[in-house]
Amino acid sequence: FVDSSREILQHLRELQEWIQQINISLLNSPTMLLLGPAGAGKTHLICDMASNRSKRGFKSIVLFGKQFYSGEPWTQIISILGLSPNISRDDFLEMLSTTAEISRYPLIIFIDALNESKPRDIWLSYLASMVEDIKRYPWLRLCVSCRSTYYDSVISERLQIPKVKHTGFEGIEFDACFEFFKRYALELPATPLMQPEFTNPLFLKLVCE
Repeated sequence: FVDSSREILQHLRELQEWIQQINISLLNSPTMLLLGPAGAGKTHLICDMASNRSKRGFKSIVLFGKQFYSGEPWTQIISILGLSPNISRDDFLEMLSTTAEISRYPLIIFIDALNESKPRDIWLSYLASMVEDIKRYPWLRLCVSCRSTYYDSVISERLQIPKVKHTGFEGIEFDACFEFFKRYALELPATPLMQPEFTNPLFLKLVCE
């Protein structure tokens, strides 16, 4: 009984620590910003999320920063999706919202790697207004990502948006190395690889190759 009680208490402490780590602002926000270094896996994460949502019947739109140039982003998104240029921003968002409501789950618009837009500072002018536009539609969500090193040149300091950091394989380095070495048919190292570079998925992939 004593051992069981101690085990339960340990699980409760772990649960409490996990809850404290959650970004509470995300729970009530329709928008979020994913940050991380190059090669951390931001693009793979976004594509995996959209793919998994699609398999469950949920609607998503995945766009990439390199598709954007100088000018108003909603107009560009309408063009990227091959829709008529006569469709207004409000009509477009209303269409997406109706689609999401029919599916009974929010539709997420993903824009990956804002820092790859040319010029990348277009988001300093337009991202805040896009966030406000999304807030007007309860069935819509917006998730954007940016490389951490370009944060100041892409994201306005006045923008209020919950931020999540992608830490790659941090905390699971050994498991990641094991899976990668096995995938590439390489001999496993005798000791765990403790260098911080091995938390980066792209670095680990290049090493194995």
